[in-house]
Amino acid sequence: MNRPTLAGPRIGRRKGLRALLAAAGAAVVVVFAAAGPASAHATLENTSPAQSAVVSSGPADVSLTFDESVGISADSIRVFDPAGKRVDDGQTTATSNPDTIQINLRAGLGNGTYTVAWHVISADSHPVEGAYVFSVGAASSTKVDQATINVSSSRAVGVFYGSLRWLGYLGYALLFGGFVFLALCRPTGGSDPRAFRLLAIGWTASLAAALGVLVVQGAYAGELPLGDALDGSVLRGTLDTRFGQAVLARLILLAAVAPLLAATLGRLPAATARGRALFLGSAGVLGVAGAATWAAADHASTGIQVPLAVFSDLVHISAMGLWLGGLAMLALVVCRPAAEAAAEDAVPAVRTFSRLALCCVGSLVVSGVYQAWRGVGSWAALGDTAYGRLVVLKIGGICVLIGLGWMARDWIRRAVEHTGSSAVPEAQRIDADGLLLRLRRSVVLEAVVAMVVLVFSSILVASEPGRAAQAAASGPTSANLTFDTGTAKGTLSVFFSPGKVGLNQAHLYLDNSKGLPYDAAQLTMQFSLASAKLGPMNATVIHDGPGHYIDTPIALTFPGEWTLSVTIRSDDFDETTVTVPIKISP
Repeated sequence: MNRPTLAGPRIGRRKGLRALLAAAGAAVVVVFAAAGPASAHATLENTSPAQSAVVSSGPADVSLTFDESVGISADSIRVFDPAGKRVDDGQTTATSNPDTIQINLRAGLGNGTYTVAWHVISADSHPVEGAYVFSVGAASSTKVDQATINVSSSRAVGVFYGSLRWLGYLGYALLFGGFVFLALCRPTGGSDPRAFRLLAIGWTASLAAALGVLVVQGAYAGELPLGDALDGSVLRGTLDTRFGQAVLARLILLAAVAPLLAATLGRLPAATARGRALFLGSAGVLGVAGAATWAAADHASTGIQVPLAVFSDLVHISAMGLWLGGLAMLALVVCRPAAEAAAEDAVPAVRTFSRLALCCVGSLVVSGVYQAWRGVGSWAALGDTAYGRLVVLKIGGICVLIGLGWMARDWIRRAVEHTGSSAVPEAQRIDADGLLLRLRRSVVLEAVVAMVVLVFSSILVASEPGRAAQAAASGPTSANLTFDTGTAKGTLSVFFSPGKVGLNQAHLYLDNSKGLPYDAAQLTMQFSLASAKLGPMNATVIHDGPGHYIDTPIALTFPGEWTLSVTIRSDDFDETTVTVPIKISP
């Protein structure tokens, strides 16, 4: 009689593994080669007053129009005068246009350059911020710097929020993947108390994470202290967003799952094939619906190709849940040395899960490649943005998982076949419990790596996509720098716009050490793009008032990180050059 073998997954076969990796590599090359610019977060489209505009008198209000509806707080728009003082009424409001927000300004604004800083919540539940300038009467220098513009965020809120995201994904995997494993791979495990406890842990973790993110989301998106998370207005604001409604739907699904588990789990061992199929179908519907509560409110719900992105996210999250939940069941239930965990009972479960794991790996690779292209957008963003570096780490983790799974299952398949052969002496054969123990160790290692990959996924969904990060890095540039020629020193303020391919213009403001406008003996500007070996290109500089210099609009025809070099000469012998990085977007 032939002894049953623990057949490894098809990904353990060398030929299939090479083909899978080759296909994934080819897909990566194709999608990144075809990548184009786009943003997955809310993008500012219009402002009133316009960016860099010079108006004759102070406006009554400032309004901002985005490419989608945004969430706001009272301080979503802040307006500063040249001295850095607030000149708005502190009450940002929505308008009849859901994509436009505004704030009223103080009457009688004086001449000078005003800075508008904005901070809103994108439709994908993440905070987005930026700033621009306009002038009343004539442009002037300003004391507003990056520290004034930026909204300080709570590190505790960020860590807590990320931990809740991770717990939510883990709970989903244990619950959805665990139940599917029992219904599809090992129905006899439905009566095992360990399987019930694992599913109960998954349900509890999912519930706790959903309630937690519902409370913390308002503080996270508004960059508020953790203590403000329980504020009534903050909670109501969260419930009015797409994210809040998606989490409420997740809570309703969890309420529906509890009686389903209680009613069906104990009946699985005695269920007919038709009954198991019904259980499996119900679990699949609820599991995909649960995945949809993430896909409908995260990065996939905004940006380019939204329908395809949401479907891809559904596939990715579902495959992750099936794989990780199955690994947990293998490690903690099937492969634990016990009376119920005999090799003969484990063989069909391992073999069926191997086929399921292959499908999950294929789904994760295809959907992951598409999501990486959509979120990163270019090869450069893989290394230049935090999002891109996290994608690289996640890809590396998945490759490690595939390698571990292949090596472990292949080794055990060969070991079982070897020990089952009559040609092998009895003393050298490995007993069934020993094989299960070795398989369990391998699966536990895979599960640990999978949970680390889950950490990367949790951070990714809370991070700004590479496309959006690169787009945000371009656009208008403002900077305050010090200069010292040896005989004169002070501050140079630079305002450069629009920061896109085509005509651009720089406004420079010089102040001496006493804060008064300073006229240099000579001032020159040069632009260069080191990556393309362009420049330096000399700009024609116009002295446009005390301490104020502008250049004739210059055409910058290539995107990338340009350098603006400003040479300030204080007399015939003394000068200094300061440089400002300028991002030019397509």
